[in-house]
This record gives sequence, C-alpha cells and structure tokens, in this order.
Amino acid sequence: FKGFRNIENLDQYTGVKCLYMEHNQIATIEGLDKMPQLISLILHENSIDKISGMDVLVNLKILNLSGNKIRRIENLKPLVCLENLQIANNLIGKGGLDDVIGILEAPSVAVFDISKNFLIDPKVVEEIFMKMKKLALLYFSGNEATKSIPNYRKTMTAKIKTLKHLDDRPIFAEDRRCAEAFCKGGLEEERNERTKIKKEKEEEDKKNRDDFEELLNQAKREKVEEEKKATEEAKRVFITEEKTSGGLPAPPLIPEIEAKTEEENPFGEEDKIPELE
Repeated sequence: FKGFRNIENLDQYTGVKCLYMEHNQIATIEGLDKMPQLISLILHENSIDKISGMDVLVNLKILNLSGNKIRRIENLKPLVCLENLQIANNLIGKGGLDDVIGILEAPSVAVFDISKNFLIDPKVVEEIFMKMKKLALLYFSGNEATKSIPNYRKTMTAKIKTLKHLDDRPIFAEDRRCAEAFCKGGLEEERNERTKIKKEKEEEDKKNRDDFEELLNQAKREKVEEEKKATEEAKRVFITEEKTSGGLPAPPLIPEIEAKTEEENPFGEEDKIPELE
C-alpha cells in the first residue's frame, strides 16, 4: 500500500509494458493515454468503480481489476489483444446478466476470473460463457449461480467446449468425455463411457508394451547381424592372407636377446664381487 489516489505524471513513460499499482486508493482508471505499449495492467485492491480510460491500450493482454467496486463489465472493445481478465471480488451481477455481457466485446479473452461476485442467473452459461470462443480457464466459484446449475462441474465442462480449467481443477479429455456422456444419458451413460475409457487405456498400454518389446527384439536382431557380419569379414581377411602367403601367416618376429658372457659383470666394475681364496 502506497496511498496513491490517482494514476498521473506518466506521460514520459511511453514505452512501459507493465504497470503495477495494486493495493492503493485509486478510484478512476486514467492517465494512460501516452502508454500504448502497455501489455499488463495490475490494479487489484483499489477503489475503482468503473472500467474506462483504456482506449489507447490496443496491446494490453493482462488486466487485473479484482478487489474493486466495479458493477459492470464494459468499455473493453478497444482492448483487441486482451487475453486475461481478472475481475473477481467486485459487485458484478446485481444488475443481472447485463452486468457481464460486456465481456463479449473482448473475444480474445481466454482466462476469465469472475469469482466471488453476485451472479445468480444460471443462464450466464448459455448467454455468456458459451459465446466466449477462446475461453479456456474460468473461475466462477463464489457466485450464487453455481448452486442453480445442476451438476455444476459436469454441465460447465460439457457445454463450454473450449474449457480446459474450471475453478480449482483442470479439465482433462477423459473428464470431458464423461461429462458429455452424463449430460446425454445420465449416470448409466457415464458408467459406459468410463468402461470404454478403461478398455482403451488397457489396449494402449498393451500396444506400448508390445512396441517396446519389439524394439528390444529388433535391437537384438541387429546386434546378432552385426556380429555375424564381423565374423564373416574376419574369415574373409584370414583366407585372403593365407592365399597371399601360401600358407598360414608367419608368426610375429620376436626380437633376439643378446646373452651376457660370463666375463661381463652385471653389477659393474665398482660392485665387482671379490674372489674367495
């Protein structure tokens, strides 16, 4: 906390790409007109009550407005590169779905944190989330609407085809298949799908084992083949040498060692052994 109440005196910082002004008392988003290169704007835990003042931020990708007093998502159309919007713990939803429909002005958003707000209408799934073509990560817990959506996690997973992470957990391909089966035919259909997935896994594991064993066998065959070729090459060389020399190759020469005469003293003159009388 630094106690800043305004975003100001930044005109000379035209090349800034990241601006962190969280945990202050900022009430209005302003003073950013000379910062078109901004990619990340962090303003969580302030006193902002309206999304505005970002018309020039055409390169902005990350916007964190969590923990403010915002009632409505709006004025996002200029943010053509926005991928990550965090707006948790605000006042969104008290005016119904109109409070959140503005997110559709930013079709590139893939990460959307709107947890701990006041959305109560379960139609938010069909009217908002399913229309977000790139939505991959969604935090929606802490809204009353989650209690009104039957089988919340399975329904969200089945309906939002692009979703890969919901609240505190990732969504895997198997989770999606089971969720879609459940929404199609209930628990029985889900059980059948799980059985099918289990069988597919077993078949895949068997194939992997077989492929690995075949790889080992191939390596053994190649080794035997190499040894066979080496043996044949050695025989060929031996026969060639035998034909060239007219018989077996001559043994290697052993250098002759000159024998010491009895007169030579191996110990040298100084160490000559005296004769006994």
